[in-house]
Amino acid sequence: KQPAMRGRATVLRFLAEAPASFYEPGSMSIEPHELAVENGFAACLATMRATTKHGMPYENRYGFFARLQDGRLTEVWELLDSAVLLDQLQARP
Repeated sequence: KQPAMRGRATVLRFLAEAPASFYEPGSMSIEPHELAVENGFAACLATMRATTKHGMPYENRYGFFARLQDGRLTEVWELLDSAVLLDQLQARP
């Protein structure tokens, strides 16, 4: 299990650096499908598409969840469709 990232600088650094280590620059897009916000919580179902560093197409659905306080994000989680990911990671003939 990866430990939680804490602090604005740490999260912003991750968001800037992590995608570049896995995906071709400029290839990532996130298409939101459903969004709900209520009582300081938000949920979003979205599809992420990109091209990997190895030139393979990547597409997966994610659920993003957030806690808000005074109009600011204070905590965010993401869950991906792990069945799709496992299928994509299987060796191809």
